[in-house]
Amino acid sequence: MARLSILLIAVSSLLFFSFSPDGKKKAVPSFRTYFGCSDAGRGKMSDATFLNLMESKLCAKDSAGKSYPISSFELIYAETGLYQDTLGLPMAVTDYTLATFKGDSISANWKRLFKESIFKGDTIKLVTVRVKGDDGKSYVGEEIDIIIQ
Repeated sequence: MARLSILLIAVSSLLFFSFSPDGKKKAVPSFRTYFGCSDAGRGKMSDATFLNLMESKLCAKDSAGKSYPISSFELIYAETGLYQDTLGLPMAVTDYTLATFKGDSISANWKRLFKESIFKGDTIKLVTVRVKGDDGKSYVGEEIDIIIQ
């Protein structure tokens, strides 16, 4: 019986250690993204600064400062507007819109929309920024939060 127990422990240990990870994990690259390819392209900014940076493309860089192409991204636009409730009293309401863009630039329609309606208090968030790495794989870069002042 003791031999059987030792044999079972030995076989179990062999199976467990044979299929366990070897500890050599390849590091996933991290990318910092830039709106308008500028350090000024995040955080709080004026509407004029946003409109100026919007004309440029998005950029992604690794920790060494090497640039990588962006294949797509999503934009969440939180537009705050003043409306009237059923009693005619003013109330602030935020409308959220999600748009997906291929490539590294905002489309002409969205640029026109921003030029017509961007206002203090609006928030733009660039999420799911897809960066193409040197290995040809797609990685998700850092999100960008912008608040219009």
